[in-house]
Amino acid sequence: MVSIGLRGLLVAALLVTAAVHLERWFAGYRDIPTTIGGDQYLVLGPLFLVNVVAGAVIAGAVAFWQHWLPLLAAAAFGAGTLGAFLLDRLVGVFGPSTSLTWNAPEVVAAVAELVCVACAVVLLVQRRRIRHGWIRA
Repeated sequence: MVSIGLRGLLVAALLVTAAVHLERWFAGYRDIPTTIGGDQYLVLGPLFLVNVVAGAVIAGAVAFWQHWLPLLAAAAFGAGTLGAFLLDRLVGVFGPSTSLTWNAPEVVAAVAELVCVACAVVLLVQRRRIRHGWIRA
């Protein structure tokens, strides 16, 4: 029963992260230019959309596929997205960081990504314990 609740929380956290990335994309992140080698590219906008699609796909996989792979993908997604955000805030991803302040959507996404990692790791450990007979399902 605990694993069903954790799985539901994991799916919700993945969808919250995807929704925040979509909201930020519509809020103007799609138009932020990135300077690489003197040339400007639009890199961040497409990456935000990749996070939207990846979060939704992984959430669907976690909800409907009882396998360890979606759990691993959810942990990697949460850790990678949170890591990229922290890297951007601390040193800048494509150049110097422009802001050290956090607004409400960013805090919500960061908390959701931490929940993704925590729930996925707990579910993976629980799955391993059940598989090896250490605890009962």
